[in-house]
Parts: sequence; C-alpha cells; structure tokens
Amino acid sequence: MDFEREILLHLLARYDVSVRFENLDDSIRDLAHLECMLALHEIRAILDDETLEDFQCVEAIVQVYEKIGASGGSRHDF
Repeated sequence: MDFEREILLHLLARYDVSVRFENLDDSIRDLAHLECMLALHEIRAILDDETLEDFQCVEAIVQVYEKIGASGGSRHDF
C-alpha cells in the first residue's frame, strides 16, 4: 500500500461515512446471498476433506473468505 493511501485511510477512519444507493434493488442482495451460499458450500467441502490437517483446513477456509472480498483480519497474519 502506498504512503498516500495509508494516510487517506487513516484520516477516513476518523469520520462516520454513509453511502446511499438511490436505485439499488433487491437483486444485489440476492447476488450477495448467492455468493455467500456458494462460499459456505465450498467451506463445507473443505471441512469434509479428511486429507487436510487442521492448519491447512483453516488456511483454505480463510482463502475462501478472502475470495469473496472479505479480509482475513489479524487471524491470518502468519
């Protein structure tokens, strides 16, 4: 991450931000729901994979989580 972006993110974190989409319909929620259901299906397959050791299982689940655009957070700083 470049220096200016780090500073901007730090500044923005100080303020409450509200974003409103005037013409957003339920289809975007349906797409998000579908994406989550597909991720859960993939995670279930990982959990059922007896060839994976615990660490590999957690790593694979975090990768699924990140693939849908979510951060692995501090639990993935290894």
